[in-house]
Amino acid sequence: MGRVHYSSLLSLQSFSVSIDWDYWKNKDPVFPEDALIWFTGGSRANLGTGSGIFGLRPKRSLSFPLGKFETVFQTEIYAILQCACENIRRAYKNKRILIFSDSQAALTALSGPKVTSGLAAECLDALSVLASLNDVTLTWVPGHQGISGNAVQLRTGLRCNILEPG
Repeated sequence: MGRVHYSSLLSLQSFSVSIDWDYWKNKDPVFPEDALIWFTGGSRANLGTGSGIFGLRPKRSLSFPLGKFETVFQTEIYAILQCACENIRRAYKNKRILIFSDSQAALTALSGPKVTSGLAAECLDALSVLASLNDVTLTWVPGHQGISGNAVQLRTGLRCNILEPG
């Protein structure tokens, strides 16, 4: 049995998670002007697995080939982790940061009272660091529905499946 990591009370309160279909009724909602907007995702194909992040604001796209043995859940969590790390690297302070993921499983794991994955615990730590200086919200986005930012991220994530991990 794997190790169980218990999230600190600070981690649970430092960022919010929203899984709400109504948010997407208009397909492409108008995002707040003051917010940094990121889409994250992971994928698995015959050639391997990978994660990708795509920023509408700021304009930035990164892909991460991960090899052949990672699960889709791991690729989704890794994408959120890399998004948090990219925002930490940019040293944002007092910003509103919206991170969108089409993985309800990943968002549910990150919002729960305990995690059984070291990768998810690492992601929680990065999100807590980012949220200590910013207003961070993780929001579910319906996958494969043609929503513009998520569609670009999906292409980024799928493209990295054909690259060799470095």
